[in-house]
Amino acid sequence: MNYPISFKNDESGAVTVDWVVLTAAIVGIGIAVVATISSGVTNASEGINSELEVASDFTFSFGGSDAMTFDDYVTAANGGVPLSKDDYTEENEYLEMLVYMAIQDDRPEGYYFNGSFDPNSGYPIYSSLDGSIEFPSSIENSFENSTVSVGGEVFNAQAYYTENPEALFGPNSSI
Repeated sequence: MNYPISFKNDESGAVTVDWVVLTAAIVGIGIAVVATISSGVTNASEGINSELEVASDFTFSFGGSDAMTFDDYVTAANGGVPLSKDDYTEENEYLEMLVYMAIQDDRPEGYYFNGSFDPNSGYPIYSSLDGSIEFPSSIENSFENSTVSVGGEVFNAQAYYTENPEALFGPNSSI
């Protein structure tokens, strides 16, 4: 007869029941959070995927009549919508990054985009230097054995910059 009363007063199993309820509540909250944010994550990943597809199609061919001017690069990066250099601002970091990557990707082998554009044609100037030009006392000493590639044509850097000093120092020389 004492057994039913002692069984009724024994609380040693109540802790297990509490933990089962708490664990079920935490799992339920986790499922609710996943269900709530999954659509947003799906939308974001689809957006990233579409941008990556656009970026992967963003290729150019270099050289000769296929060479591109700054405006051509900006138009291509802007989804085919023309945007002149005067309208192009560095505030649009994504567009600026696409333009710079495309110009850099388009460089001839052994050359690097040095940030300058030919003042006459608008083509990027690719330098055979590593891009870290150290200016000595004269331009002649700096570019003596270097070449530049502009619009698919290769020039002696010293001769090119002597004839086109604004390409090196001009206000429109970099992005």
